Amino acid sequence: NMHTSIVILLTAFGIHATAQTPTPTAAPTITISRPSLTIPSCWELKDSLSFTGIPAPPMDMSELGVSFALGSLYNTQDPCKLPVITGSSAEEFSEWASEWTSWQAEHVSEYRVVWEACSDDPGITDLVPVGPDACSTLKAKITGTSATNEDKDQDEEQGEGNKDDKPEAVDD
Repeated sequence: NMHTSIVILLTAFGIHATAQTPTPTAAPTITISRPSLTIPSCWELKDSLSFTGIPAPPMDMSELGVSFALGSLYNTQDPCKLPVITGSSAEEFSEWASEWTSWQAEHVSEYRVVWEACSDDPGITDLVPVGPDACSTLKAKITGTSATNEDKDQDEEQGEGNKDDKPEAVDD
């Protein structure tokens, strides 16, 4: 999954993840460590899933890549679109970022397994792209709250047999 793979990338490249981007974004401090999961079984679960073929950012833009993959660099107008990068790295970054987002989309089922088992862990956004700045479409597919997944998942949360889109009536 996204954050685990970036932790692997961070380790492999020895990157200091400071967000140096030409786009105005809110860049939180990034700590280079394992995601801050507090439930050991979540790490074991994550380790048991196969996340392979993770596209690594080009070395000359590893900081941009890490910032993007960790969510501190994103399109402030629409998190589902790539951030606008200018300069000589723009085309190369966009190409890699497109590969990255495609890879994420292909691994929704793995993200979902981790989400369903560990969504109550405060560190879940370090492991699964469901944070406040994540793409809402991807987040919805993972958490089961999108329009495409409503019939499947919302009934479990709201009670059996509630198929209409109206809020539950509390007065009879």
